[in-house]
Amino acid sequence: QGMNTGIQDAYNLGWKLALVVRGEAPATLLDSYDAERRPVGEKLLRFTDRLFAVVAGGGRVGRVVRRLAPTLAVRLIGAPYVGRRLARFISQTGIRYRNSPLTTEAHGAARIDEHAPRAGDRAPDAELSSFRRLAELFHGPQHTLLFFAGGSTALIDHFSLLADEVAARYGPLVKPVLLRLEPAYPPVGVVDMRGAAHRRYGADPGAIYLVRPDGYIAFRGAETDSEVLRATLRARFVSA
Repeated sequence: QGMNTGIQDAYNLGWKLALVVRGEAPATLLDSYDAERRPVGEKLLRFTDRLFAVVAGGGRVGRVVRRLAPTLAVRLIGAPYVGRRLARFISQTGIRYRNSPLTTEAHGAARIDEHAPRAGDRAPDAELSSFRRLAELFHGPQHTLLFFAGGSTALIDHFSLLADEVAARYGPLVKPVLLRLEPAYPPVGVVDMRGAAHRRYGADPGAIYLVRPDGYIAFRGAETDSEVLRATLRARFVSA
């Protein structure tokens, strides 16, 4: 846990420092580090202090706990529900930044499936094809802007224009990616062959997600939230 928390601390601060040092983001971006990571550290310390107090406690209770803890831990890890939650907790991948100053839920997000990830959550992976996964698109120091167009020609046209606008204004700071369900000629965007990514992100019909370099969702909305997206990007970056 300490290792995973330290890695996330470094990654959380690293991309923000890089943007500010290069003059590509306002210095106020650095304020979000304390807002996002301090609660995580405090929660971890409270948990480990309590756990240590129980396991290292004296008397009969302490001895019983130390005797049963290994067997109980193995059984809990083997239970599917508990095991998944425990893995997310230890790996620190279950952390959310929903109350962060860098998190924006636009009005259109209310149309997205209730089980989909929200702004502030970790961006989940999904299979795009037998040879490609969504997480591969997140690699690199840039923000990744996902446009889920489904099979709608109107959305593909709308998102293509918006993607071109973002690319022209922000260059390497933001990588727009148009996701569609059906291949087309000429080829436009990335094809979500089985629709797994659209389903995982509750993106039918249409959705916009902005994913930070550390893999967390900074913005979530629909095609009607283009102006909110523009305002979010203007506040985040000093455009080229």
